[in-house]
Amino acid sequence: MDFTIAAFLMQDGLTSGAVYALLGLALVLVFSVTRVIFIPQGEFVAYFKYNSETIFWTEGYTSKASARNAIESILKNGPGAPVEESA
Repeated sequence: MDFTIAAFLMQDGLTSGAVYALLGLALVLVFSVTRVIFIPQGEFVAYFKYNSETIFWTEGYTSKASARNAIESILKNGPGAPVEESA
């Protein structure tokens, strides 16, 4: 395993862990304030995850790398970019 694969696996593990930690924190906060276990919270997470994936794929991005390249291109060639005249 080279460094690139290890870096991708580490990033994937950290982002997945962050999502689970935030979901757990939300459950704890709701329960500590209301003393009621909020059952539909998992459904909200699944719904928003589905919507984000749907929006991601309908925009034409085949991977997160292509989405990142599109964002970098917009930042590079945005309104403040220099204009090159072609004759």
